[in-house]
Amino acid sequence: MGRAATKFAEFINEMKLVDLPLIDSKFTWSNNREELTFRKLDCFLVTTNLLAAKENLIQKCLRISISNYNPICLRAGMVD
Repeated sequence: MGRAATKFAEFINEMKLVDLPLIDSKFTWSNNREELTFRKLDCFLVTTNLLAAKENLIQKCLRISISNYNPICLRAGMVD
């Protein structure tokens, strides 16, 4: 891990930020090539205070595949 990535990881830990599980997908991006590559490029980092206030907070992958990227949304509510 590079220096910037290490600093970012330290910041996330110090701020006690949480990456919520991604609903409806494991990945947000694919290279759409013969030899497929999948990555989770995006996430919402939330505080534990927000999680306590909004117990049903979810991070959901939106299946809008007009490209090789699927956006995500953060919402409070039941998973459909």
